[in-house]
Amino acid sequence: MSFHIDKNIENAHFIDKHFYLDSLIYKDSINKVFRKNPIYLGHHSTFDFQSLLQPKSIYPKLLDEEIILHFEGSKLNKILSNVCTHRAHLLLNQKSNNYTIQCPYHGRTFNCQGEIKNAPGFEDKLEYLRQNEQLTQYSYFNFGGFYFLNEQNLKVDNLLGDFPKIMDWFPFSKLVTDNNFSKEFEIDAHWALYVENYLEGFHIPFIHKGLAKEIKLNDYKIEILPKATLQLATGKHDDSTFSKFKNVPEKYGNLAAIYLWIYPNIMINIYPWGVSVNVIIPQTKEKTIIRYETFVLNPDYQKLGAGGDLGTVEMEDQQAILMVQKGLKSSAYKPGKISSIHEQGVHHFHQLLIEDLNN
Repeated sequence: MSFHIDKNIENAHFIDKHFYLDSLIYKDSINKVFRKNPIYLGHHSTFDFQSLLQPKSIYPKLLDEEIILHFEGSKLNKILSNVCTHRAHLLLNQKSNNYTIQCPYHGRTFNCQGEIKNAPGFEDKLEYLRQNEQLTQYSYFNFGGFYFLNEQNLKVDNLLGDFPKIMDWFPFSKLVTDNNFSKEFEIDAHWALYVENYLEGFHIPFIHKGLAKEIKLNDYKIEILPKATLQLATGKHDDSTFSKFKNVPEKYGNLAAIYLWIYPNIMINIYPWGVSVNVIIPQTKEKTIIRYETFVLNPDYQKLGAGGDLGTVEMEDQQAILMVQKGLKSSAYKPGKISSIHEQGVHHFHQLLIEDLNN
């Protein structure tokens, strides 16, 4: 099925509801959307820099990509496939400080560059194997200490434009994990409904009564980046805005929150007290995992303002999304018109989505 959305938001309607309801379209979209775009790996503070090699599963039961993170000193140096090039056996199932990676199945060995060192049974074919069966190496990028797998080898500015440079005043390097609100939720709804809900502040006064008391809804702004969006929420109270930060640009000083979405499924929510991350991981066309991580600038900071009650806001969003999932199945529903004022982010999402789906 081919999808269409009018590029002029004034004429645009929501994507055809078959996208959310059809099992074959769902399966097709996983490879077309998720394998081609950035995949969240984690924050600098969550990595174990004492271990040279660390295996990691990427989106289990969705992509099932198996990788090895290779660290040198206190930085990520390389990402390799964790799958042996001979018979696909996993190479590592636990952290290692060995500079040689040996497959436990048939003994083939690789160095930390992914190059074959030895291959029992193929002694006379080593040159061929070294040219054709090295471990795949993945590209990645880092924004504010957050790392992303990047199979398309896109540059950060291809995704986020100038935003990383504009945010050089925020002390990302001081963030530490807050395990008090790092968890996973499972919701019986299509993954894109969660994304669409995130991409508009239209629903805030109706769904989030508490949040509405913290921000000036009339000043709510949306900015479109190449493969991302920003939502800028002006705070009502100076003690819960970015005004206390040194060198903060004037346009950001009175904000209570900066909501960054990276296509297709990554949300980085920046508050004066720290950052929360939502990663939206489809399981089926009607089941989605929301992985929630929180990072603070100072463990003693009290979470105030727009990010002060993340748990309540999350539950309110989930309840609304569940109601949309049910409503989509009604024969009476036809895709409604997109708001050119409040839903620019949704329109941008649909344009990026359709570009991938139709290719």
